[in-house]
Amino acid sequence: MNYPFILKLSAELLNQINPLYPPDKIVASYFREKKFLGSHDRKFISETIFGAIRWKRLIEYYLNTISKNLNNPEIQQNWNLLKCYSYQISCLKDENCINYSFTEELAFLDLIKNELLKITETEIVASNEIEKYGIKYSYPDWLISEWFNNYSKAEFENICNSNNLQAPITLRVNTIKVTREECQKELLLENVSTTFTKYSPFGLNLEKRINVFSLNSFQKGYFEVQDEGSQLLTLLLKPKPGAKIIDACCGAGGKSLALAALMKNKGEIFGFDIYERKHEEFKKRIRRAGVDIVRLQIITDNIIPDKYKNIADILLVDAPCSGIGTLRRNPGMKWSVTPKSIEEISIKQLAILQNYTETLKVGGKLIYATCSTIKQENEDVVDKFLESRNDFILESAENSFAFYGIEGLAAEKYFKLHPHIHNTDGFFGAILKKIN
Repeated sequence: MNYPFILKLSAELLNQINPLYPPDKIVASYFREKKFLGSHDRKFISETIFGAIRWKRLIEYYLNTISKNLNNPEIQQNWNLLKCYSYQISCLKDENCINYSFTEELAFLDLIKNELLKITETEIVASNEIEKYGIKYSYPDWLISEWFNNYSKAEFENICNSNNLQAPITLRVNTIKVTREECQKELLLENVSTTFTKYSPFGLNLEKRINVFSLNSFQKGYFEVQDEGSQLLTLLLKPKPGAKIIDACCGAGGKSLALAALMKNKGEIFGFDIYERKHEEFKKRIRRAGVDIVRLQIITDNIIPDKYKNIADILLVDAPCSGIGTLRRNPGMKWSVTPKSIEEISIKQLAILQNYTETLKVGGKLIYATCSTIKQENEDVVDKFLESRNDFILESAENSFAFYGIEGLAAEKYFKLHPHIHNTDGFFGAILKKIN
């Protein structure tokens, strides 16, 4: 590997990262343009980009401190290059990078390296404890406060650490076509080793990170990439073959497809969304999975067509949310989500809940879900909904998992998953029954 060249490409790519777009899509697009890059180089660049985003605050603390000490104009002129390099030296502590000596135009990096190695051994200087933890673990102060004030010291540090780790690649086996064991054997024939997930009866974890979308088994519709927590959320619905389900915010359809498999491809699932482009991707996935029971509906101006009123046995509202539960996959969410944006989205979440309940039969169940661990988006939204409605009651989530022989996921009345406990994305779920 030509380290200086790959480092420059990493800086070039980091400059293209836009907080309004998912970084994995930007990285994938960049690699399509740079077809000459080998798999090792792509892995190095991808890891560097996501590491620089994940550890942004700590890296910038180091570089700002060094900049004051050295007063070197090359620091500001090569900011993104230095962020990539700093990640390798101070966070990843890559021995090959530490031992590399630069020449010519990048010779100044050796000076920066020496300063980085010194500063990582010194105590962080901050004005208060929250700021110090925010720098150390590289999170905004508001999120540090949220965790610090709601958990013990030991659990708080576990949360900070676990959300800075890389999430596993998890597959959901499409049981309409194959069993989990059959899919595992098929993958092994393609030299892909997997292990069974801890909780989901349909999940496989990859032992190595690879591009699974090029596999023959994927093209045949044997699996989808889906976090184990997302798989477990569909079990919360406990759907039966023949049921009518409305997936109110279906997006590209991951949960609808999982529900179709649980229902043995019998019944009806109506996938609602406001974005037609998401439905286009969903249609491809439906065909690949061999699913026959999903019907798609674009919702305009939040108006539910009359034909969907009072028809659903189950209503899934997997609401738009902050995505704080997915920080391991989307570290950029740290820097784009704010208390104000959470307040705004919680208002939207409650409005969506209120709007879609008219689709549910009496006796039917509403499942409210988010991929967030923030109380304001979860319990608080459910409480406000129940305060305004006397036709719904809260049911315990525990029975749903007992039905599948899974224990310990819903000890409380709510369904909650945490990366530091379950090694899944963070999820919340509540079951609300319509009684009149």
